[in-house]
Amino acid sequence: MTDYKLTNLPIQFAEDHIHVDESFLAITKSNTFLTKHLRKYYLSTSSVYQKIVYKSYFIEEKFPGPLTRKNLKLKVTTLFPDVVGIEFAKTKTVYSKEHPRLMEILKGAGLLLLQKDTASLLDDAVTYVFDISEGNKVVIPPNWHYTLVNTGKETLATVELYEGSQSLHHCHCDQKGTGVYIIERNGVPEIVKNSQYKNLVKYATVDPENYATRFKIVPTQSLAGQVDTVFDYCTTCSLDSWEQYLNDANKGFFPF
Repeated sequence: MTDYKLTNLPIQFAEDHIHVDESFLAITKSNTFLTKHLRKYYLSTSSVYQKIVYKSYFIEEKFPGPLTRKNLKLKVTTLFPDVVGIEFAKTKTVYSKEHPRLMEILKGAGLLLLQKDTASLLDDAVTYVFDISEGNKVVIPPNWHYTLVNTGKETLATVELYEGSQSLHHCHCDQKGTGVYIIERNGVPEIVKNSQYKNLVKYATVDPENYATRFKIVPTQSLAGQVDTVFDYCTTCSLDSWEQYLNDANKGFFPF
């Protein structure tokens, strides 16, 4: 069992589950996602036997503390290393209305796929691809759709801090997730276009550390310890700001 010290959160990771210090935190809900729950998001799962792809845990403070005072809760996701069909293991595509989410990578490595909720399928779409690893911190804009992909050899674990009244909404199941697939080719991740998105014109690779600086995030400090500063800064962001920050931190656009 391992700890992740940087978060300053009393959470421990075992091989296939997590523990929290019950003196401070409580797991109020947990979900286990099997391949059968994710068929609509993958290219093909018809020949895949049933197995656990990822788990999510919803966590609250037991007593008033720094999170409760800001009306914040936690969500921990553990995405196991695997290939499902020809794709690297990934989560459902989800989004949060109105409020941003703060994500920190607790362990492992992979990709975060981020995509704006376009008003029409006729609008040009861009998928932003973050190459994430332990210690990276990402602000997920409100109403932007996101998916985690584990391209590594160990479990990819993340924690999200979010406004307590907000719930996640699943999306794009009819289009099998976001605008790109991350397939396995000779053991190496390859980005390919999701043909369901006729309006997807390109993808961009984003430097997570560069992006984090746009929100005054200090990379050497825990995200939980910067909640007040980061959330307060996010409230000043306009709808156009989010996309501008992503474009400013991108390492290159790649047309399809």
